[in-house]
Amino acid sequence: MKNFIQKISRFTCKDLSSLSAKAMDGKLTLVERFWAHLHLAICPPCVRFMKQLKFMRKMNEEDNAQTLTPESYRLSEESKERIRQNLENT
Repeated sequence: MKNFIQKISRFTCKDLSSLSAKAMDGKLTLVERFWAHLHLAICPPCVRFMKQLKFMRKMNEEDNAQTLTPESYRLSEESKERIRQNLENT
């Protein structure tokens, strides 16, 4: 049992972090998956890190799904006029 606990303590947050991208793609080996799940069971900060990573990946995928066109990032005429008026008043 002591040997098992020593092995658990050797799998660090840094180790989990380095496996995180591979884990997101679902490409961990059985052994890597075992150690990652074991570490996540005892490390709340890494659980939070993985949740944040999943959230960022999801937001990035949604953002990439929307294609930007020149029209989508141009100011409306109303916005341009409001800026002109504010510049004239300063």
